Amino acid sequence: MQIKNNYSKPIWWWSYKPKDTTYAIALAKGEIPANTTKGWRDDSFPKYKLQIARDWKSLGINNYTTILDPGEIYTHDNHFIVDSKGKASKAAIHVSELPTEERRMVTIQFVDRRTERGSREEEVTTEFYKAFSKSMTESESKEDSQSWKIGGKIGGTIKGAKVGANVGFESKVVNTIGSRYEEVVSQAFTEKRTTVLTFPPKKISVIKTVWMALIKTGKVTYFGYQADFSVPVGAETSSTLVVEAAYNKPEDMDEESRAAWDKLVGG
Repeated sequence: MQIKNNYSKPIWWWSYKPKDTTYAIALAKGEIPANTTKGWRDDSFPKYKLQIARDWKSLGINNYTTILDPGEIYTHDNHFIVDSKGKASKAAIHVSELPTEERRMVTIQFVDRRTERGSREEEVTTEFYKAFSKSMTESESKEDSQSWKIGGKIGGTIKGAKVGANVGFESKVVNTIGSRYEEVVSQAFTEKRTTVLTFPPKKISVIKTVWMALIKTGKVTYFGYQADFSVPVGAETSSTLVVEAAYNKPEDMDEESRAAWDKLVGG
């Protein structure tokens, strides 16, 4: 539990047992100076009640203004903010969306028949998820970003969530984005195309599919921390599954295909 004091004066807090109704004996208590954040955690009491007050007067019992009453029961995953006007509230996570972007993503597949004779028909499937995961992996290696998963698949990227470990910011971002976009992302990942192609002998055949991914971006804020996110909300392709080219050897390939081949074979 963390309390951020944005008020111009000190504040005070007391924690109590969940079943306490008299609030005479606190589990813990403390003072938080202006523009300071302090916390408390006791795993012996995973649930607790909390009281926050300000404007402590000179003498007397309870001679202060309570700004958070100790009625509700909280866990240590809850955190609190006292704003500049001296009002206290439980911190909430906020999501703000930006306009959807279009991004080009490519899948490249190979059928190596350099040691075979005669043409052969084979069913080929291209999936949007493979293009998306490839793009996300490359983006993650170039930028200060990380991926998060839905059902074991990469669901998108978040950037800037490594901060705020004291309030579990990263897990809050992942959980919030995951629950908010799980259905639409899962639907986008069902996009695929399948056809039967004929592959020539003595060649490396290349099948390239260009997907236009619809990417929703935005920001997640919590307890003064902020992270950027991106998730796929749709995908389209005008590509027809065809053998785009057939090469005698990898050295003859175009640059994009050769890079994909080298990555496939570890070159």
